[in-house]
Amino acid sequence: MNISGSIITSSGSTLLGSPDCCPTAPECSCDEFSFDAFGIERSELFEGNPCLRAFRPVGVDACDEVEWYLNTNLVGSSTGADWVYLELPNGAVEVCMRVSRTDLNGNFCGVVEKCQAFIIECGYLGACDGGVIDNPGMEGTRGVLGQDGQAAPWLPAFGTPYVATDPGAADPNFIILSGNQDTCDGFYQIINPVLGQTYHLTLNVMRYLPERPGENTRLRVIIADQPQTSADCTGTCHTMGILNEFSDSIWYYYQYSWLAYSTDLKYLTILVENEFEDDGSPASRSYIQIDNVCLDLPNSTVDQGSLTGIQLFPNPTKGDLTLLLPSPAKEQLQVRLFDLWGRSVWSRSLQQGEERFELSLGALPPAVYWIEVQAEDGGVWREKVVRQ
Repeated sequence: MNISGSIITSSGSTLLGSPDCCPTAPECSCDEFSFDAFGIERSELFEGNPCLRAFRPVGVDACDEVEWYLNTNLVGSSTGADWVYLELPNGAVEVCMRVSRTDLNGNFCGVVEKCQAFIIECGYLGACDGGVIDNPGMEGTRGVLGQDGQAAPWLPAFGTPYVATDPGAADPNFIILSGNQDTCDGFYQIINPVLGQTYHLTLNVMRYLPERPGENTRLRVIIADQPQTSADCTGTCHTMGILNEFSDSIWYYYQYSWLAYSTDLKYLTILVENEFEDDGSPASRSYIQIDNVCLDLPNSTVDQGSLTGIQLFPNPTKGDLTLLLPSPAKEQLQVRLFDLWGRSVWSRSLQQGEERFELSLGALPPAVYWIEVQAEDGGVWREKVVRQ
């Protein structure tokens, strides 16, 4: 795993400037209602229910109505950018949202559906072991990150992240980020992923300067296919939002699991924001301490469980692919197709007793895709296919 860091700035700003962090969404308009405008943000919750997760739509307007689906089943609804809380099964899941919009004149704009695959780990992953990104062992020098302050191997993305050398969650050295609705601090690294591997991102956070705003403070961890210079994600992103209100003097633990569907470089950015307008004073900003950030690759192989022996081969008669199980399925299996960014293309069920599945790729554009089969025991089988 090769890791490097570099400094990125937004257009027209210097490294010390804080670019627009959280632009205000435009009023409801059918002209701006499109598939590419929306995304799904997820938050990790570990307060009494280890399988509970929160999701919210990104890029929607206040007038939008959202329906939420888990593996094609309707499980909840929300309005605008409100969070919806879902109890999910352990393992790989597909979460879809259907956004419908009516503009201010009463015109129906239509419905857009967006799906994303997630890896759900119910329970505590524990301390980082063999980390790809190992923040707990960093060497820290007090000061603004990228100027006098150093926090190897992290470098600033925008704003003025600050390095403290006081005791942190487990050892000396941590980073302080601040932000509000308009400007924010962030730091990042470049990741060179291993194809088909599941990564576990863990970190500790604590509220800093308790007299500052705590309500609606959000820490965003973004894994993206291109550099991010604001909370308004550009390109394809996996975003973990931490929405809990932070108590004073307590280090909280959060985790996120991410599956690498390609070997393309990824950019891991961490930033802080809240819902207060920037009035030019520190009083409008939330301050959060970040420590022990670790991206861990615990397993060298994917656990196939009961799915060992699946074969995938071309069907010359139809020009498609055939998925063949070594024996009839003892339970219902989920078969999914993803593109290289982890976006769901389609999802089907292989019923109990079946052992053959025909996959039609003829309507898809030429590209590289991943086929995934998941069993109830948590076993996962994946294979890469190329659509010529």
